[in-house]
Amino acid sequence: MRTIAVALVMLLLASALSGCFGGNDAVPEEPDGVFDTLCPDGIARNVWYHFANAPDAVNS
Repeated sequence: MRTIAVALVMLLLASALSGCFGGNDAVPEEPDGVFDTLCPDGIARNVWYHFANAPDAVNS
């Protein structure tokens, strides 16, 4: 019974320590924004939102 308990503790410790010995992953690139994908030249200045309190999409 004691060997099973030791085996379970070792299993839990192994999973916790496995991240310590791994290599450094490259920083993931930030995906392109929706406006960059759909409008590569930017949003036209004649685009207006037709509802109250709408945020300006050019500034986001």
